[in-house]
Amino acid sequence: MVQSSSRNKVQTLVLIGVFSALVFALSYISIPIPVSFGDNTRIHLGNIMCLLAGVLFGPMIGGLSAGIGSMLYDFTNPLYFSEFWITFITKFAMGWVAGLPATRVLRRLPAVPRALAAGAAGQLVYIVLYLLKTAVMQRFVYGLPWPGVWVVVGAKALVSGFNGLVAVAACTVLAPALQKRTARFF
Repeated sequence: MVQSSSRNKVQTLVLIGVFSALVFALSYISIPIPVSFGDNTRIHLGNIMCLLAGVLFGPMIGGLSAGIGSMLYDFTNPLYFSEFWITFITKFAMGWVAGLPATRVLRRLPAVPRALAAGAAGQLVYIVLYLLKTAVMQRFVYGLPWPGVWVVVGAKALVSGFNGLVAVAACTVLAPALQKRTARFF
């Protein structure tokens, strides 16, 4: 019994490491998009792995993989370095929320609707947190008046919505295909 528990811990750490690395690597595949007032955003593929980790392996592995991989990306990019801790929290929430319904509430649904619903939930939570962070930063850190804040938030909402649609669609296609191959890990 002790050996089995030890093996599960090692598998969990390996999965978190592998998916953190995938989140990190796919975050580099991006298209930067400048928005008004000197701010920026980007379309990237890292969110796909954030959602997949949660949908396939549950909230803890999903949350940690998404948070750690995205935080490590922020460490390597001067534009995002100062916000690495916010990124960890918001991306952790994304992976956690995607994993919770997929492995608990919706686990009896067929694979495709489960991945779609769980991925959409995780992505929606992330977008709300990201836009809230953007509004707070623009208003209270950069001192932008509220009309300007809403322009920046609106531009980021459009890009985040598109990015989210891509991530949820990819998760919906990939999760059922990978589910059988990854089920043996737990």
